[in-house]
Amino acid sequence: MSDLEATSCHFNLNMSDVKREWPELFGQDIEAAKATIEKELKAAGCDAPIVEIRDAFSDDPNAPIPVPLIYNPNMVWAFCNADTKKFVKAQRFC
Repeated sequence: MSDLEATSCHFNLNMSDVKREWPELFGQDIEAAKATIEKELKAAGCDAPIVEIRDAFSDDPNAPIPVPLIYNPNMVWAFCNADTKKFVKAQRFC
């Protein structure tokens, strides 16, 4: 088994989960939101979830999501307001 296979999330997803945004976490502290997302993914069978925090209002050309990394099944992109450090939304693409 390759390293990629060993760390991939192998669980069933409904179409509603493919682009999950976690709206119920809006306004939470970003670190608390990150912990909630990681816990949810682990409960769903993902052994090594990665929650990458991004500034929701960045001028960075790689923001909001660097295209080469968009379909990593272990990765969730969490967006925060850089001024308040509050959660805005998250996205997971599979």
